[in-house]
Amino acid sequence: MASRTSAVTRCELPALLLFLTLACRVTTESGGQRERLVVPGTEVAAALVVDLERGAVARRVGPPLAQAGSVAMRGEDTLVAVGQLTSGEWMLLGLDLRRGSEAWRVRVGDPAITVDGVMLGREVLAVDPLQSLVYLWQSMREGAPGIAAYDYRLGRIIAFHGPVAVRVRAMTVVPGTQSCLVIAGDAGAGASARSVLYFVCGGKNFSERDSLVFRAPSTLMEDLQWLPGGDLVLASSNGELLRVAVSSRTVVARVPRPISGLVVVSPFDGRIFVADRGSSTTASSGVIAVLSPALELSAIIDLHVLASDLRPLGLYGGVVGGGGDLLYLVGGVPRTGPLYGPQQTHVLLLDLATGRATDVIRLGTLGGGQPFLLR
Repeated sequence: MASRTSAVTRCELPALLLFLTLACRVTTESGGQRERLVVPGTEVAAALVVDLERGAVARRVGPPLAQAGSVAMRGEDTLVAVGQLTSGEWMLLGLDLRRGSEAWRVRVGDPAITVDGVMLGREVLAVDPLQSLVYLWQSMREGAPGIAAYDYRLGRIIAFHGPVAVRVRAMTVVPGTQSCLVIAGDAGAGASARSVLYFVCGGKNFSERDSLVFRAPSTLMEDLQWLPGGDLVLASSNGELLRVAVSSRTVVARVPRPISGLVVVSPFDGRIFVADRGSSTTASSGVIAVLSPALELSAIIDLHVLASDLRPLGLYGGVVGGGGDLLYLVGGVPRTGPLYGPQQTHVLLLDLATGRATDVIRLGTLGGGQPFLLR
């Protein structure tokens, strides 16, 4: 099959939800999707805005990146991203996706560059959905590691949470009358038999935090997501999926994790998709477990039977769109990635309502990160 970058490579694949069989044809018809997909962290730009209807890149935003870091969306049109420029410096970038321009930037990860006496970290970030605050792990103040709360509009440090002794794996901000920064961490592989969630709420400092400790099989934290519209977060450890109520600091549901890798939560119906991302030695198996909001296994999607030019060897991330009927997966392997790569970055569209994989959109570049929808 010929590779396309300016038109959609369409593959209509019947009977997907248990096992996929391939009946592929190439057309240049419109995919009919009104949503646009933001793919961060590529070699040609800090973010690509993909027109899903035309099956092409509509806009490049920000500088090209030699290495991509953490990303998050602020509102509906601002992408906050950490990345290494081709000149070698690490930057925290604020990208205005609708205008197609860089709104602001600040140097991170450089001990010689500080803001209010704090070196901004570049490891893990979280964005406050209501305020102009970015939280950055591996920030340093007077030699102590912690989490800096940086106001990008004022260019000031609002708070410093630390010292933080654990290795932070993920963070999220849960808005409300008492906004909470939730931090997932552990002591590292082989160093400890437990992991932890910290809750820093209502303007308190880190020393006043609440904690929720997990032991085997949850010894390492991997991901943390706020479940919109409620008081819950979904924590993903190396052994379990845990649904946690923030206000009461309690686990309301937990199940063994079916697959280690990418976790995508549908904002429409709460379904959870757990996909094999691929490792440093093994390509993605293409298996995706579908769970109900109650964490019950409801279906298996198998991409491994796709033709080799369609199957993603690795997954950067995914997001649910189309009113809850479509799963957009961003696949590929970076230039500096595992030996089974590289593989060019592409978007695979899975129609969850009809059980079909409909489109593959090739982006003509390498590298990528967690995608977001731009409506």
